Amino acid sequence: MAQASVLTKVDSPPLPGDPSGACSKCRASTMTVNGQNEADIELYYQDDGQSTTADLQFDLHLKDGSWQYVTIYNQQLVDQTSTSHTIEGDSSWNWDDVEEVYVEVVPG
Repeated sequence: MAQASVLTKVDSPPLPGDPSGACSKCRASTMTVNGQNEADIELYYQDDGQSTTADLQFDLHLKDGSWQYVTIYNQQLVDQTSTSHTIEGDSSWNWDDVEEVYVEVVPG
């Protein structure tokens, strides 16, 4: 399979003490699918000069209307820096099935 892209958005829900959320200034690059079972996403983290350790929650909306969820735990996010993350599919879905992805930074 040739490389393809999947629409990727950052979700930053309000948090107690932080109404704009943990990642309101973050940006996610369009996910690059490297095959049926692997894709890469680049996340640019920006939070008013503060770095953090957080979990990254990826909510994958599949073409059949269902959802799959992938979490990468304990990621060090440095303010105004990009990080790259590889997400693998599993036996119940592959990247050909994914329509779009939402990324949420969940503070630890």
